[in-house]
Amino acid sequence: MGIQTLSPKLQDRESMKRKHIRKMKRGRTYSPIQPKKNQLGQTFRSNFEYEFAEDLILRGVPYEYEQSRVDFLQKRFYKPDFVLDNGIIIETKGYFYSDDRTKHKLIKKQHPDLDIRFVFMNPDAKGQASKVSNAQWCEKNGFKYARMRLPKEWANEKNN
Repeated sequence: MGIQTLSPKLQDRESMKRKHIRKMKRGRTYSPIQPKKNQLGQTFRSNFEYEFAEDLILRGVPYEYEQSRVDFLQKRFYKPDFVLDNGIIIETKGYFYSDDRTKHKLIKKQHPDLDIRFVFMNPDAKGQASKVSNAQWCEKNGFKYARMRLPKEWANEKNN
């Protein structure tokens, strides 16, 4: 998987994110973000999801945001962040906690027909108390992943 080149604006965001992580490791806490609406009136639960949606709109990639529901296990369900017109499910992750990792392995086991892929702010970051990076976890568990932006080839893939 090739690494996308980041624009200066995205590089600045990466730098800010690294500073944010360092501050969090030192025990500083931050208030949660305020929900943000995009130009289509959709409300997002994270700045990264909002920015990812804005990028999809600018690039003309059709998507649905948290419109689908995937049941897994007993009375549990998962709402994908984005579902592209070609059926690919995109999960955007700033942080990828161990309970999320477990959840996605269970979903993949119960729904092997779903094409779930991840877009990470930083695929090289390690999850909470994890020895492997997000990228290594994806490779080990058979998930495709990208850094920051949707790869053009994913948007152009045909339905399976």
